[in-house]
Amino acid sequence: MYIKCRGLVIKQSDSGEKGKILTILTENRGVIYAKAAGGKNVGAGYFRCCQLFTYSEFHFYSGYNPGVLTILDAVYNRSFFELSKDIERFSLASYCAELCKISLVGNSDDTEVFRLLLNTFHTLEKEDYPLDHVKAVFEVRLGTLLGIAPYINECDCCGKDLPSDEAFTYFDIDTSCVRCGSCKPKIKSRGPVLLMPAGVYRSMLFVINAEKHNIFKFKTDEDTLNIFADISEKYLLRRLEYVPKSLPLYKSFKYACLPKGQEDEQV
Repeated sequence: MYIKCRGLVIKQSDSGEKGKILTILTENRGVIYAKAAGGKNVGAGYFRCCQLFTYSEFHFYSGYNPGVLTILDAVYNRSFFELSKDIERFSLASYCAELCKISLVGNSDDTEVFRLLLNTFHTLEKEDYPLDHVKAVFEVRLGTLLGIAPYINECDCCGKDLPSDEAFTYFDIDTSCVRCGSCKPKIKSRGPVLLMPAGVYRSMLFVINAEKHNIFKFKTDEDTLNIFADISEKYLLRRLEYVPKSLPLYKSFKYACLPKGQEDEQV
Protein backbone atom coordinates (compact mmCIF):
# COMPACT_ATOMS: atom_id res chain seq x y z
CA MET A 1 0.00 0.00 0.00
CA TYR A 2 1.25 3.47 -0.89
CA ILE A 3 0.68 6.47 1.41
CA LYS A 4 1.22 10.16 0.74
CA CYS A 5 1.03 12.79 3.48
CA ARG A 6 2.72 15.87 4.90
CA GLY A 7 4.73 15.52 8.08
CA LEU A 8 7.35 16.94 10.42
CA VAL A 9 10.36 14.89 11.53
CA ILE A 10 10.37 15.03 15.34
CA LYS A 11 12.93 12.31 16.11
CA GLN A 12 15.66 10.41 14.26
CA SER A 13 17.91 7.44 14.96
CA ASP A 14 20.49 5.51 12.97
CA SER A 15 19.64 2.36 11.01
CA GLY A 16 22.78 0.71 9.75
CA GLU A 17 25.62 2.68 8.19
CA LYS A 18 23.57 4.82 5.82
CA GLY A 19 19.95 4.61 6.94
CA LYS A 20 17.70 6.29 9.48
CA ILE A 21 14.53 5.50 11.39
CA LEU A 22 12.38 8.64 11.56
CA THR A 23 9.50 9.52 13.86
CA ILE A 24 7.21 11.78 11.83
CA LEU A 25 4.22 13.72 13.13
CA THR A 26 1.86 13.82 10.16
CA GLU A 27 -0.98 16.07 9.20
CA ASN A 28 -3.70 13.41 9.09
CA ARG A 29 -2.21 10.06 10.13
CA GLY A 30 -0.93 10.75 13.61
CA VAL A 31 2.61 9.57 14.34
CA ILE A 32 4.40 7.46 11.73
CA TYR A 33 7.65 5.52 12.10
CA ALA A 34 9.50 5.25 8.81
CA LYS A 35 12.73 3.80 7.49
CA ALA A 36 14.81 6.03 5.22
CA ALA A 37 17.35 3.86 3.39
CA GLY A 38 20.28 6.12 2.59
CA GLY A 39 18.88 8.84 4.85
CA LYS A 40 22.41 9.74 5.96
CA ASN A 41 23.70 9.84 2.39
CA VAL A 42 24.08 13.45 1.23
CA GLY A 43 23.51 12.30 -2.32
CA ALA A 44 20.10 10.82 -1.55
CA GLY A 45 17.25 12.71 -3.19
CA TYR A 46 15.34 13.07 0.07
CA PHE A 47 18.39 13.69 2.29
CA ARG A 48 17.35 17.11 3.59
CA CYS A 49 13.77 15.90 4.15
CA CYS A 50 15.15 13.37 6.66
CA GLN A 51 16.70 15.97 8.98
CA LEU A 52 15.28 16.71 12.42
CA PHE A 53 12.51 19.36 12.52
CA THR A 54 12.07 19.35 8.75
CA TYR A 55 8.58 19.64 7.23
CA SER A 56 8.03 17.76 3.96
CA GLU A 57 5.53 15.81 1.90
CA PHE A 58 6.40 12.12 2.18
CA HIS A 59 5.63 9.14 -0.05
CA PHE A 60 5.59 5.89 1.94
CA TYR A 61 5.24 2.20 1.21
CA SER A 62 3.62 -0.07 3.78
CA GLY A 63 4.86 -3.63 3.42
CA TYR A 64 4.92 -6.65 5.71
CA ASN A 65 5.72 -4.54 8.78
CA PRO A 66 2.94 -1.90 9.00
CA GLY A 67 4.52 -0.51 12.18
CA VAL A 68 7.48 0.87 10.22
CA LEU A 69 6.86 2.33 6.75
CA THR A 70 9.47 2.81 4.04
CA ILE A 71 10.11 6.26 2.58
CA LEU A 72 10.09 6.10 -1.22
CA ASP A 73 10.41 9.82 -1.88
CA ALA A 74 9.87 13.19 -0.23
CA VAL A 75 9.32 16.78 -1.31
CA TYR A 76 10.94 19.39 0.93
CA ASN A 77 8.75 22.17 2.33
CA ARG A 78 10.75 23.95 5.03
CA SER A 79 13.19 23.37 7.86
CA PHE A 80 13.28 24.66 11.42
CA PHE A 81 17.04 24.12 11.52
CA GLU A 82 17.62 27.52 13.15
CA LEU A 83 16.20 26.12 16.40
CA SER A 84 19.26 23.88 16.73
CA LYS A 85 21.49 26.96 17.02
CA ASP A 86 19.91 27.92 20.38
CA ILE A 87 19.98 25.09 22.91
CA GLU A 88 17.11 26.54 25.00
CA ARG A 89 14.82 26.90 21.99
CA PHE A 90 15.86 23.50 20.69
CA SER A 91 15.12 21.80 24.03
CA LEU A 92 11.71 23.53 24.23
CA ALA A 93 10.91 22.45 20.66
CA SER A 94 11.85 18.88 21.61
CA TYR A 95 9.54 19.08 24.64
CA CYS A 96 6.61 20.28 22.51
CA ALA A 97 7.25 17.58 19.91
CA GLU A 98 7.35 14.87 22.58
CA LEU A 99 4.03 16.01 24.01
CA CYS A 100 2.44 15.81 20.56
CA LYS A 101 3.91 12.36 20.03
CA ILE A 102 2.45 10.87 23.19
CA SER A 103 -0.87 12.70 22.73
CA LEU A 104 -1.64 11.18 19.32
CA VAL A 105 -2.09 7.43 19.65
CA GLY A 106 -1.93 5.33 16.49
CA ASN A 107 -3.29 6.80 13.27
CA SER A 108 -5.05 9.75 14.89
CA ASP A 109 -6.40 12.29 12.44
CA ASP A 110 -5.70 15.49 14.31
CA THR A 111 -4.66 18.18 11.87
CA GLU A 112 -5.04 20.91 14.49
CA VAL A 113 -2.38 19.38 16.77
CA PHE A 114 -0.04 19.16 13.79
CA ARG A 115 -0.72 22.81 12.90
CA LEU A 116 -0.21 23.84 16.52
CA LEU A 117 3.28 22.30 16.54
CA LEU A 118 4.19 24.02 13.24
CA ASN A 119 2.90 27.33 14.60
CA THR A 120 4.87 26.86 17.82
CA PHE A 121 8.08 26.03 15.94
CA HIS A 122 7.60 29.10 13.73
CA THR A 123 7.08 31.28 16.80
CA LEU A 124 10.19 29.89 18.50
CA GLU A 125 12.25 30.48 15.38
CA LYS A 126 10.97 33.89 14.26
CA GLU A 127 9.40 35.66 17.26
CA ASP A 128 10.92 37.06 20.44
CA TYR A 129 8.41 35.98 23.08
CA PRO A 130 9.81 34.68 26.39
CA LEU A 131 10.26 30.92 26.11
CA ASP A 132 8.03 30.25 29.11
CA HIS A 133 5.30 32.26 27.35
CA VAL A 134 5.54 30.01 24.27
CA LYS A 135 5.65 26.89 26.45
CA ALA A 136 2.61 27.83 28.54
CA VAL A 137 0.53 28.82 25.51
CA PHE A 138 1.41 25.55 23.77
CA GLU A 139 0.46 23.49 26.84
CA VAL A 140 -2.94 25.11 27.33
CA ARG A 141 -3.79 25.04 23.64
CA LEU A 142 -2.72 21.40 23.25
CA GLY A 143 -4.94 20.44 26.17
CA THR A 144 -7.80 22.34 24.56
CA LEU A 145 -7.37 20.54 21.23
CA LEU A 146 -7.24 17.18 23.00
CA GLY A 147 -10.58 17.86 24.69
CA ILE A 148 -9.14 18.34 28.18
CA ALA A 149 -9.24 22.14 28.37
CA PRO A 150 -9.27 23.70 31.85
CA TYR A 151 -12.78 24.57 33.05
CA ILE A 152 -12.42 28.12 34.33
CA ASN A 153 -15.81 29.74 33.74
CA GLU A 154 -17.11 29.30 37.29
CA CYS A 155 -16.26 27.86 40.69
CA ASP A 156 -16.58 24.09 40.50
CA CYS A 157 -18.15 24.04 43.96
CA CYS A 158 -20.68 26.90 44.24
CA GLY A 159 -20.98 27.95 40.59
CA LYS A 160 -19.91 31.56 41.21
CA ASP A 161 -18.66 33.34 38.09
CA LEU A 162 -14.91 33.86 38.24
CA PRO A 163 -12.73 35.79 38.52
CA SER A 164 -14.57 37.75 41.21
CA ASP A 165 -13.60 41.00 42.90
CA GLU A 166 -15.00 39.58 46.12
CA ALA A 167 -12.80 36.52 46.38
CA PHE A 168 -9.50 35.05 45.27
CA THR A 169 -9.50 32.51 42.46
CA TYR A 170 -7.67 29.20 42.80
CA PHE A 171 -6.83 26.52 40.24
CA ASP A 172 -7.13 22.85 41.21
CA ILE A 173 -4.42 20.92 39.35
CA ASP A 174 -6.13 17.56 39.87
CA THR A 175 -9.53 18.58 38.42
CA SER A 176 -8.35 21.37 36.06
CA CYS A 177 -11.10 23.58 37.48
CA VAL A 178 -11.14 26.92 39.27
CA ARG A 179 -12.45 27.52 42.78
CA CYS A 180 -13.34 30.62 44.72
CA GLY A 181 -11.65 31.48 48.00
CA SER A 182 -14.75 30.67 50.01
CA CYS A 183 -15.00 27.13 48.66
CA LYS A 184 -11.30 26.31 48.68
CA PRO A 185 -11.24 25.15 52.34
CA LYS A 186 -14.41 23.07 51.86
CA ILE A 187 -13.02 20.62 49.30
CA LYS A 188 -10.10 18.30 49.84
CA SER A 189 -8.12 18.02 46.62
CA ARG A 190 -5.80 15.21 45.58
CA GLY A 191 -3.34 17.70 44.09
CA PRO A 192 -2.05 21.25 44.51
CA VAL A 193 -4.57 24.10 44.55
CA LEU A 194 -2.74 27.20 43.33
CA LEU A 195 -3.62 30.86 43.59
CA MET A 196 -4.65 32.14 40.17
CA PRO A 197 -4.33 35.94 39.80
CA ALA A 198 -6.66 37.71 37.38
CA GLY A 199 -3.85 38.19 34.85
CA VAL A 200 -3.21 34.45 34.74
CA TYR A 201 -6.93 33.75 34.40
CA ARG A 202 -7.22 36.15 31.46
CA SER A 203 -4.14 34.64 29.79
CA MET A 204 -5.50 31.11 30.02
CA LEU A 205 -8.96 32.17 28.83
CA PHE A 206 -7.42 33.96 25.84
CA VAL A 207 -5.37 30.92 24.79
CA ILE A 208 -8.39 28.60 25.05
CA ASN A 209 -10.61 30.80 22.88
CA ALA A 210 -8.27 32.68 20.50
CA GLU A 211 -8.03 32.05 16.77
CA LYS A 212 -5.20 29.61 16.09
CA HIS A 213 -2.93 32.20 14.45
CA ASN A 214 -3.30 34.61 17.41
CA ILE A 215 -2.74 32.37 20.42
CA PHE A 216 0.72 33.77 21.22
CA LYS A 217 -0.18 37.42 20.65
CA PHE A 218 -0.54 38.84 24.13
CA LYS A 219 1.80 40.10 26.83
CA THR A 220 2.06 39.65 30.59
CA ASP A 221 4.34 40.95 33.27
CA GLU A 222 7.06 38.68 34.61
CA ASP A 223 5.26 37.67 37.83
CA THR A 224 2.08 36.78 35.93
CA LEU A 225 4.05 34.78 33.37
CA ASN A 226 5.84 32.78 36.06
CA ILE A 227 2.55 31.72 37.65
CA PHE A 228 0.90 31.09 34.27
CA ALA A 229 3.81 28.87 33.23
CA ASP A 230 3.73 26.94 36.50
CA ILE A 231 -0.02 26.29 36.39
CA SER A 232 -0.03 25.39 32.68
CA GLU A 233 2.74 22.83 33.03
CA LYS A 234 1.29 21.17 36.13
CA TYR A 235 -2.20 21.12 34.60
CA LEU A 236 -1.25 19.45 31.30
CA LEU A 237 1.17 16.88 32.71
CA ARG A 238 -1.41 15.90 35.31
CA ARG A 239 -4.09 15.45 32.64
CA LEU A 240 -1.77 13.45 30.38
CA GLU A 241 -0.30 11.53 33.32
CA TYR A 242 3.08 11.78 31.67
CA VAL A 243 6.32 13.67 32.31
CA PRO A 244 8.28 14.18 29.05
CA LYS A 245 11.90 13.08 29.13
CA SER A 246 12.85 16.34 27.41
CA LEU A 247 11.42 18.55 30.19
CA PRO A 248 14.41 18.27 32.59
CA LEU A 249 16.71 19.19 29.70
CA TYR A 250 14.77 22.38 28.99
CA LYS A 251 14.72 23.32 32.67
CA SER A 252 18.41 22.64 33.12
CA PHE A 253 19.31 25.17 30.43
CA LYS A 254 16.67 27.62 31.63
CA TYR A 255 18.00 27.63 35.20
CA ALA A 256 21.60 27.76 33.99
CA CYS A 257 20.81 31.12 32.37
CA LEU A 258 19.24 32.67 35.48
CA PRO A 259 21.19 35.26 37.50
CA LYS A 260 23.07 33.84 40.50
CA GLY A 261 20.73 33.45 43.46
CA GLN A 262 17.56 33.36 41.40
CA GLU A 263 18.11 29.73 40.33
CA ASP A 264 17.55 28.45 43.88
CA GLU A 265 14.26 30.33 44.09
CA GLN A 266 12.95 28.56 40.94
CA VAL A 267 13.84 24.98 41.91
